[in-house]
Amino acid sequence: YGVFVLAGSARGLANRAQRSSSPPQDSVRRSLEPRFIPLGPAAELDSLIARFAREAAGGPTGPGRWGRGEAECRRLGAALRERAWDPVARHLAGVERVLVVPDGAIHLVSLAALPAGRDGYLVERGPLLHLLSAERDVARPAVEGHGASGAGILAVADPDFERSAEVGSGGGTAAPSAATGARDRPARSGCLDFESLHFEPLPATRQEVDEVAALYPRAAARGVVRLAGAAASEGAFKRSASGSRVLHLATHGFFLPGDCDSLPSGGGTDENPLLLSGLALAGANRRLSAPLDAEDGILTAEEIAGLDLRGAEWVVLSACQTGLGALEAGEGVFGLRRAFELSGARSVIVSLWSVEDASARAWMRELYRARLVEGRSTAGAVREAARRTLARRRQSGLSGHPLYWAGFVASGDWR
Repeated sequence: YGVFVLAGSARGLANRAQRSSSPPQDSVRRSLEPRFIPLGPAAELDSLIARFAREAAGGPTGPGRWGRGEAECRRLGAALRERAWDPVARHLAGVERVLVVPDGAIHLVSLAALPAGRDGYLVERGPLLHLLSAERDVARPAVEGHGASGAGILAVADPDFERSAEVGSGGGTAAPSAATGARDRPARSGCLDFESLHFEPLPATRQEVDEVAALYPRAAARGVVRLAGAAASEGAFKRSASGSRVLHLATHGFFLPGDCDSLPSGGGTDENPLLLSGLALAGANRRLSAPLDAEDGILTAEEIAGLDLRGAEWVVLSACQTGLGALEAGEGVFGLRRAFELSGARSVIVSLWSVEDASARAWMRELYRARLVEGRSTAGAVREAARRTLARRRQSGLSGHPLYWAGFVASGDWR
């Protein structure tokens, strides 16, 4: 692995150069020259990333049941920081915001969760961190003619996975999707794991949406539109999503490994990676019995990529592992994150592991408070949500393990 570092902006560096005793053009030119920093063999770094990511997600035995706790996570995080962050940080003196364009396995960790000092983390003591999908996003205009076209929040919570208002309890037909204009069901994964997926109810997500709605300005256009229970269907989401400024989906997400066993008619390892991840909506547990001309409750990444979400400023996926996907060298992660970006959404907030319910709800409440009440940028709101969640846990004598506050990351427009 190697890292290219370009510190500052043309305008900021030009201002700095004017205050310098060196000739302005020479100062700007030297400051803008990229630096290449080798990080060592990819295999070694990937191994460190995998071990740290597993511990940050709760360890080998899952959330709330690990035996090694925060100390082991910090030990592995320190080893990763020394290899992947410290060599870069030496070139960032005075830098307040760092835009990261990751490649490979680094997509799967939150740099903010790396330890800093004896008991802190980068989220508390480092610069503001934000992920970009590509270098071109740095130059993305603040307004592209569609950035503010959406209105209100479309919130999906506690879908009835056994029943959909559009297809009943596994029978009947549905009207064609307004988004596709077709009656044929979209392609589905041939992975056997997809056939066995079962989704449990999420009643606590209704409270999460209520807390978000309470923070939304009462005078704002459109307000908050809720889709819950049997009404939280694919068709309802597709019809409403394109006109919304914020999409908040509190439901189950899934990601299937690309090397999973396939049905005889499945695509196997050559399958479209955007079919291997998705979101569960109403009727998802009865998808195998849904009529061919009806939605089946599974919203795949491929379907999402085909929507027109250019009016969406934020897409918040309050679900487990929505930031995972198939890693492609030089292309990033093919999954829900990429799908929403392809649909035109400006910023996407996703999870890197199975999030714990109470902590996720507290994190989301702080995220929207920072954005809607305090007017912080996307990157700033994400950092504040993590900082405040961590601080409150410490004040209550609870664990500061990254599992509880570092599971969500944002990519796309940082403003």
